[in-house]
Amino acid sequence: MAELLTPTTLVLVELFEDRAAITRRVALPEAPGRYELVVEGLSPLLREAGLSFPDADAPVTVEAVSVRRWMEQERVGAEEEDRLRAEERALQAALVAQATTRRQAQERASRAEARLKAATSWLHEAMHDGTSVDILMQSVQENATAWRERTLQAQAEVHKEEDALAALGEVQRRLKAALNGRSRLRATLRLGVLTRGPGHLTLRYVVPCALWRPAHRATLLGDQVRWEIGAYAWNTTGEDWLGATLRLSTARPGERSTPPSLSDDPLSARPRGAVVVEARDETVQLARQGDAVKRSEGLGVDDGGEVRVYEAAEPTDLRSDGRPVTLALETFTSPAQRRWVALPERSPQLFLRTRQQNHSRRPLLAGPVRLVRDGAAVGQVPLPLVPAGEPFDLGWGGHDAVRVTRDVHRESETSRFTGSQTVKFKVTLRVSHFGSEVVSLDVKERVPVSELKEVKVSGVTGAPALDELDRDGFARFSLTLKPGELRTLELSYVVEAPGSVTLPW
Repeated sequence: MAELLTPTTLVLVELFEDRAAITRRVALPEAPGRYELVVEGLSPLLREAGLSFPDADAPVTVEAVSVRRWMEQERVGAEEEDRLRAEERALQAALVAQATTRRQAQERASRAEARLKAATSWLHEAMHDGTSVDILMQSVQENATAWRERTLQAQAEVHKEEDALAALGEVQRRLKAALNGRSRLRATLRLGVLTRGPGHLTLRYVVPCALWRPAHRATLLGDQVRWEIGAYAWNTTGEDWLGATLRLSTARPGERSTPPSLSDDPLSARPRGAVVVEARDETVQLARQGDAVKRSEGLGVDDGGEVRVYEAAEPTDLRSDGRPVTLALETFTSPAQRRWVALPERSPQLFLRTRQQNHSRRPLLAGPVRLVRDGAAVGQVPLPLVPAGEPFDLGWGGHDAVRVTRDVHRESETSRFTGSQTVKFKVTLRVSHFGSEVVSLDVKERVPVSELKEVKVSGVTGAPALDELDRDGFARFSLTLKPGELRTLELSYVVEAPGSVTLPW
């Protein structure tokens, strides 16, 4: 049997959440007969059981399959070692200089923040005293602009230092491998075949240590959001895929069906007539934003949904080095409804919220979203699965010139004769605008919602009047603030319960 070293052509790489399936095309000898084809450069994780030959029309019969593995010691030469040492020294010097630059930028940002706090404090005192605040208002605006610029500069220097530290670590890792040498596991595939003429044999095999995850990028452009559906792909299989056609799938070929786990359901007894109330925070789940349809949990592709397959836009080099490779899959633009929103119970800051639709033909898979606003990155947020055509919300960072303070006052009364309890709540919100432009915003506050007939929540009033109070207990004030304006909002409600109920307050 003749032995031939056979070249292969990489046809397709299919990535799943925990493995990869590779399809290659093997050239067959022109003369019919029996041969042993040797295929090199494959992953040492390849197993004979993971091989398949999907092309039934190929003029060949595969009679034997074996995988040979061996260890190979790799060392770099003296010239490469000198180059790595010089690169290490240069990166160490650059890292020291960058650390100094970063500390100076952070100190400038801290001084700018202190000046802004002092100017804001003086402005608050002047507002309450009724004196003129024009000069103080201008000072606050200038200090706010300076603080924002210094903060962005400090963040940029921090990112540069992190990049320099990562580059130094990579060079040191390579230098260590060069000095100690590296053992690499190699593998070759041997195929005993009976050919009936020239042609090609299609080979498909599955290996672990390669995967992909969804990743998105959203850019706010005025009243539109440009959405880029993408993915991160990793490869540590020991096999480089150069110029590969990548296909990303949400299928789980390795998932096995398992019965649900069972647990005991404990029961406890308590005195008849005693009711203990617990106050808890509950996330309101909506099947559609703006709708009142509730679901126990969000939808997901793996919850009985279809398998989704994505094609990379162009051939990609995915080397076996463990580094993530960013892939572009799809792009669309959606109109967005912009609105400034304040949630004083969570934060004193105002933040920008947009509501847009998924204009893609497929769902947006759950994953991280990088947000870009006004040409600058403003952060990264998680995104749940969003079906095609569904609206969803995004937050785009805060407003530097608007602050909200919150104060809660509570009064409790108990009747001497009946033991009934009455708890009166009064929430006071103060909204301050130190900017130079008019701002329209929504201020949202929560009112408890009772699930027990013994506990009643009533008398919900607002000053000024509430613009909305939904059935989930979210009260909304809609405001338009002029530069330098200070507004006070009040929300009052009463909680009533009989004496047999133990309230959490």
